[in-house]
Amino acid sequence: EARTCRRAAENRFVEAAGIVSPAARLTGGLTARDATSALATEVCGCDWLAVGDTALALDPLSSSGVQRAVQSALTAAVVIHTAMTRPADAALALDHYRHGLARAAEHHADWTRESYAAVAAVRSTAFWTTRATTRRTDGSSDASLGRRASRFVPSPEAVVRRSPLVRFVEVSQVVGDSVRLAPALEHPGVDGAVAYVAGTPVVPLLAPMNGVATMGELVGAWAGTMPAATAVELAHWLFRRGVIEEAGV
Repeated sequence: EARTCRRAAENRFVEAAGIVSPAARLTGGLTARDATSALATEVCGCDWLAVGDTALALDPLSSSGVQRAVQSALTAAVVIHTAMTRPADAALALDHYRHGLARAAEHHADWTRESYAAVAAVRSTAFWTTRATTRRTDGSSDASLGRRASRFVPSPEAVVRRSPLVRFVEVSQVVGDSVRLAPALEHPGVDGAVAYVAGTPVVPLLAPMNGVATMGELVGAWAGTMPAATAVELAHWLFRRGVIEEAGV
């Protein structure tokens, strides 16, 4: 009788959760495990690093835990190599590892909230609605940014300039097999500081832009250091995010 009552309670729990069809019934016992996304309080020290789920555990519904674990292991290898071959940069490398995992956890939290919200919109049970919120935004997300970050791409004759909101900074980056400081740009239209786009350093391309030029002239100048198709794609990527904008806008 106790087993029957437990099975009935488990079926009620599954039905209330609304995860599966109301007609579904358990064929075995129900076991609960906490699968909440979690970032470790400490992910590295002077002589150790946590990798994989030990450092950052992701929501299992995302199906991206293995990929993230491999990425953290690859980055950890670069951090260790930096500490062993460039001891003066050991602290920089460890900070790079900490901040990278923190950013990954933040982005994953945004993604999972949006994913749960998409399901909650058509299946408004507690399991989905309690985990769903609107994507987090900061003060830089406004109407003007939305306009500048549109999908519109100007013609080669359009006169463009570097956005006055662009700032040049130095950030830690993986360069080859080491963590080093590299020049990067910050702008409200991009996520954090960006040093490379598709493997191309962007600051050397944007720093000389102190005036205006046509989109065609800009792409032509960049094509001297990269394939023309890459120069076009890079210019469009920067324009869509407002890093390059039409002059007078």
